Amino acid sequence: MNITMSIEKPTTETKPVDPERQAKEERLQRARSEVESMRDREGKLLDNGIKETVVHCMALGLPTEQSCEGHLEQDKGFPTPWVSFKALGRPTWWYEGQKEIWEEVAREYGMLLEDVQSFANEKAYYEAQKREGDFMRVHKTEEDGVEEVSLIMTPEYQEWQKKNEALKNRLQNLMKEFNLSGNIKGTHKELVLTEDGDTLTLHPGAVDYQRHFDAKIHEEGSARPDNPEDYKALGVRLHEYQDEMKDFNSFLEACYFSRGFDISALEE
Repeated sequence: MNITMSIEKPTTETKPVDPERQAKEERLQRARSEVESMRDREGKLLDNGIKETVVHCMALGLPTEQSCEGHLEQDKGFPTPWVSFKALGRPTWWYEGQKEIWEEVAREYGMLLEDVQSFANEKAYYEAQKREGDFMRVHKTEEDGVEEVSLIMTPEYQEWQKKNEALKNRLQNLMKEFNLSGNIKGTHKELVLTEDGDTLTLHPGAVDYQRHFDAKIHEEGSARPDNPEDYKALGVRLHEYQDEMKDFNSFLEACYFSRGFDISALEE
């Protein structure tokens, strides 16, 4: 009996490349390379626990400003992970009369305006800030116990505010979709968007975040509990917040690679 065996030759054919997927992968890698070299205001590299979230935000065209993975120790920052955002191209001068204040200080100190702004002379820098505060106090009004500063915004700043408002809307939509998707699956999500001036910050743990904000920014005492049991409980919540931010990172990645997201429409 003759047996004929058919041996299949290995094929060199490869699957067709998806150009959209490839373009997104390349953009993501550029964002990752940029994030790897980023440093915070103290010159430190970004926390490993928040780095990928920043990468996906940048790839999605969401300009980040600062970030933190969250820390239990008070001197290291907030007990929640967070990422802050601000639209690109914010004008240096945002109200009428502001530039003139800094120019006056520069003349008095015999310095260039940009040197005063860059903190080349600490005394000059803080003098300019002090005069800005004096200027605002002059333009402050109070009605029914509510204080307001009446300033005339520059046209450039008003245009930029529109971009920042559009960024805020995008962040709110992503946040709502993420929270809803978690709640549908039975896992409670509480990601919130906090506004501080022009800065927009996404974070879980609203109560713990606000407590630290009040203590550090407004100097209202310690943001950490003195009771050991409460301190331990805060540590447990921190891990939960960090897990939630990891889930948000996965959500952002899915949004980025979805067919509905077009990178060609993004501003570079």
